[in-house]
Amino acid sequence: MAVVAIALVAAGGGVAVAAPSVLNRVTTGIQQALCTVTGEACVTLAREPCPTLRTAKTTDQGLTIASMQLGHDQVLSIERRSDGTYAISLVEGAQRGVEGEEGADLGRGTAAVEGTASVGLRAGRTYTASTPAEARALVARLRDQKSVAVRSVIAGVADLAGLERADPQVSSYVLAGTGAVSALGKFGLGELAAVGGKLSASGELGVKIAAHERQITAYARLDGAATVFFDALQNLSLPIEHTSGGRTAKGHAVAGNPIGVQRRADAVAGGSIALRYGPGPTLLEVEVVGSVGTGSRQREIHARLDPSDPAVSSALAAWRRSPTSTDSLSALGRAAAGSAAVDVRTFATTDTHDAHEHHASIGLDGITFGGRYGSRTKVSELLEERSRPVGGLWEQRLDCVVGG
Repeated sequence: MAVVAIALVAAGGGVAVAAPSVLNRVTTGIQQALCTVTGEACVTLAREPCPTLRTAKTTDQGLTIASMQLGHDQVLSIERRSDGTYAISLVEGAQRGVEGEEGADLGRGTAAVEGTASVGLRAGRTYTASTPAEARALVARLRDQKSVAVRSVIAGVADLAGLERADPQVSSYVLAGTGAVSALGKFGLGELAAVGGKLSASGELGVKIAAHERQITAYARLDGAATVFFDALQNLSLPIEHTSGGRTAKGHAVAGNPIGVQRRADAVAGGSIALRYGPGPTLLEVEVVGSVGTGSRQREIHARLDPSDPAVSSALAAWRRSPTSTDSLSALGRAAAGSAAVDVRTFATTDTHDAHEHHASIGLDGITFGGRYGSRTKVSELLEERSRPVGGLWEQRLDCVVGG
């Protein structure tokens, strides 16, 4: 086998260029055979299917009382993969936060700065469907489900403890704590137009329970976004005034304007790290994901590390001792660069707010009450994927592109 490998490398400079996928499969097979012959315990990170299409629909509603915010959202995500399977998740979250605002009248316009901070809990479940028909039936069943978070937590704990066998299509249960902050600055000309920018950051710390496989994944994620916007005739403001018992309440309701103009420029970046444990618990795999992009393009780097690799094991030990240290994170990144199975993906993205997004507010005795309801849909289509297995060569994944 060693002679075959040397011969392939020596004669395969052209082979590596013309057909790196062939050489990658050969070297992976040799690695597995060597582990079997020598009796060494080594983990082979299997080639993964590609996420060819991702769709996420978020339904959001909230209530504002003075400076306090209460919110609730539900996210239905569908991921189509290159092997014909689907990953479908339904996650529900509740948030509580505070907001503050400072404004100034500039004569011909107004300037305002708004800030928000919130914490919350999220829970839900992920399903796997084997065919398009199975995926459609599952999505139809999930659309009207209520109390997803509470039921998911109960079902996940019961399934993991062996008290109750859950739906066989459930691949994992999700439970996470969240936090978010944002700052918005804008200059407006009454209800006619507004221009400004927004900075936001959010974090999530949670676990995924794959009860059927008796595996638990602990993960941490951090995302940031910057937006510059221009809105003209975007909202219609309807004044409200009511007098009863000598007391007058004044306010306004805001509804979307179908003839309004909205222009936005977005930049987003994010990263996550996940540790998958099996029975024992044994650390089976480490996953590191980074992403960066604009409103219409997003680049994602997905690295999977084998914890039995000495370089990875040393970097993980240093990171666990100091998870926020830039040195330990850099060492983990270098280990990923040298010892990981890596996928680099480019997506075309669209993010649309549906027509029935509404906001309303009213003032009573100096206290403002408000509410919101809306939904948005984000679609990401895979344009290109390049992969490199552990110890292998970079290859273009033609099987991952629609029509490829």
